[in-house]
Amino acid sequence: MEYITSRGFALPESADDFASLLWFNLWRLKLWPYRELAVGDIRDLRGTVERENAAMGVFVTLEQPSGQMRTEAVTAGYYHSPGWDKDHPKIQILTIEALLDGATVEMPPQFGTFKQAPKAGRHGGKQEELGL
Repeated sequence: MEYITSRGFALPESADDFASLLWFNLWRLKLWPYRELAVGDIRDLRGTVERENAAMGVFVTLEQPSGQMRTEAVTAGYYHSPGWDKDHPKIQILTIEALLDGATVEMPPQFGTFKQAPKAGRHGGKQEELGL
């Protein structure tokens, strides 16, 4: 089985390989070997979005989502963007096929995706000489 990855190395071939290495992929050991998608996957995402007070969550999958999964995503409601006065689905499900065909995440335009650190204030001190 071959995987496509954005990293410059191959993904592990077995569950033992996964267990022995630290990965920053969104793989969970209980998903090996592959299992079909379930509505619980969307419920997990929804719970995480609510717990983390995130505005939105996106579920990306190789497989087509079931009707129950779509229903669960819709019942999560919408995020209202006050700056743009527009509603966006709080939970979105996108397939790889749709993304390759040009689908995008429905979200407000972003100027940055990370929280900005506060700007450091200037210190009134004098810089010392190195004495070289």
